[in-house]
Amino acid sequence: MSVARLLERGKSEIGCVSTGNVGTAVASLAAKAGADAYVFYPNRLEATKARACMALGAKVVQVEGNYDEANRRCREVAEATGMDFANITLRPFYAEGAKTAAFEIVEQLDWRSPEHIVSPAAGGTLSSRVHKGLTELQLLGLAETDATRIHIAQPSGCNPIASAILAEEAEVHPVTPETAAHSLAIGAPGDGYLVIDAVLTRGGTGGFASDPEIFAGIDLLAATEGLLTEPAGGTTVAVLEKLAAAGRFAPDDTVVAMITGNGLKTLDDHPPKEWPAKIDCELDAMLEALGELKRAPTLMQDAREQLQR
Repeated sequence: MSVARLLERGKSEIGCVSTGNVGTAVASLAAKAGADAYVFYPNRLEATKARACMALGAKVVQVEGNYDEANRRCREVAEATGMDFANITLRPFYAEGAKTAAFEIVEQLDWRSPEHIVSPAAGGTLSSRVHKGLTELQLLGLAETDATRIHIAQPSGCNPIASAILAEEAEVHPVTPETAAHSLAIGAPGDGYLVIDAVLTRGGTGGFASDPEIFAGIDLLAATEGLLTEPAGGTTVAVLEKLAAAGRFAPDDTVVAMITGNGLKTLDDHPPKEWPAKIDCELDAMLEALGELKRAPTLMQDAREQLQR
């Protein structure tokens, strides 16, 4: 939506400030549109994301500051240069794109809205606009969405929105991020107040998870569904587990977990349980190693036991 609006305005340069996925999206779509992309990343960035943007032809700058600091400076850059930024000067259009996630969810469920949606929250654009998308589906008579609850998930090291919801406060108090879930590390979320409204309007709640719980959520999803997600998705799964344990979901409820990023980009930060053993390339050694592997519990078995608990 941002790039489309950029082209309508007759411009050919677009910037963005990003904790990860916005940068690669802007770089990709700008390349397709023939526009020049400039991506500003905060200091704690996974190198894979920067390399992806560069491979897509974007010019990448890493700013020595966290996301909130980089975001403030990018606003100043936009004012000083007149360059459009996808998630600053073009933010209304950027945000409209996020509501289509609600359209896709309902469409893929045969036009029946789920009882619950659990979404990760960083700046708050996704979950607040999913609420908007659900509302529009109801207004158009395409689906009954009033009963769908929205729950948001944040890491313990950066949970200003979840904390406000749980404390029943209307305002979000900024925090300094300290989490391995770098794509969710926005301590002063611009749309935080909209998320609070969306969650409370729909009767949902917020939750948060520690970094070890987030990585355990990544492993659980991968071992049971074959989906490898980055820490943002692990946060969703970890908080979903807590909500289920607290009795938030009825046994027959449909619960949609929003998994928003591919885990291949963040494997350097994901601590492995153990490294593969090195053996000789000989039949006897391989048979012995295979026997040991068969006797060891698998991630799937661990996951099943976790789900049973």
